[in-house]
Amino acid sequence: MAKRRIIWTKTAVEERREILNYWNNRNRSKTYSRKLNKLFSEAAMLLSKHPEIVIQSVWDTRRDDKNK
Repeated sequence: MAKRRIIWTKTAVEERREILNYWNNRNRSKTYSRKLNKLFSEAAMLLSKHPEIVIQSVWDTRRDDKNK
C-alpha cells in the first residue's frame, strides 16, 4: 500500500507550534516537546498509511472552549 502525502492546514501547523512552545516554556527544556512532536509525526504517518482515519484538529486541553 502506497503512503499518501499529509498536508497540514495553516491552523493545524500553528496549533502544533503553540503547543510545542508552551511545553518548551513550561518545562524550560525541549525534551518533552521533542517527544510530543515525534508523536504528532507518528500520528501523521499512520494517517498516510490509513487515509480513512481523519485528524480534524489538534486540541490543546488548556484552552477555554468559549473562544472557539
